[in-house]
Amino acid sequence: MLVQFSVKNYKTFESEAKISFVASKYYAEKEEDNTVDFPKFDLQLLKSAVIYGANASGKSKLFDAMFFAKK
Repeated sequence: MLVQFSVKNYKTFESEAKISFVASKYYAEKEEDNTVDFPKFDLQLLKSAVIYGANASGKSKLFDAMFFAKK
């Protein structure tokens, strides 16, 4: 399971960019269907996330970096 991913100096990413699936305290107070509890680690993770931005802002390059790390 992916908890956090960061990329730096890859294609168009000169500075560090991060995506984290750790749920905020807002979700901890509510019963949401988009979270999974890990009480052993006192952690709540999101099942999904949304990446949005303007054209040519690096959305596809973030996925390229994730696939590169997977290989």
